[in-house]
Amino acid sequence: MDSKFPPTLWAKPPDLLFPYTNNGAESYHSHLNAEFYVKHLNIYVFVDILKNIQKTAYVFMNSKSQQARKSKYEREKTAFVVSAYYYYRTERITRQEFLKKVCYRYGPKTEL
Repeated sequence: MDSKFPPTLWAKPPDLLFPYTNNGAESYHSHLNAEFYVKHLNIYVFVDILKNIQKTAYVFMNSKSQQARKSKYEREKTAFVVSAYYYYRTERITRQEFLKKVCYRYGPKTEL
């Protein structure tokens, strides 16, 4: 059965603006619903609320396109995990060795 709207289109991880749902339409509706305090709004207030939501969405979308620079620590961490994963996938190390390597380096440090 070929679906016209697969879950990859409508089920996304929670966003930063309204993290209580993983569905874009539900998120928008919850955000819109949270803006109204009375049942019968003045049309000008309603349009103003829609404009503010649209501005917020534009700012969010534009900020997503500009990736934040990663710190040196984050770049090194990513490179280490990727190389360890490469060694695991090419069967140079076992799964247990991979986990030991990554968990030892980035796991919580505890005093014994």
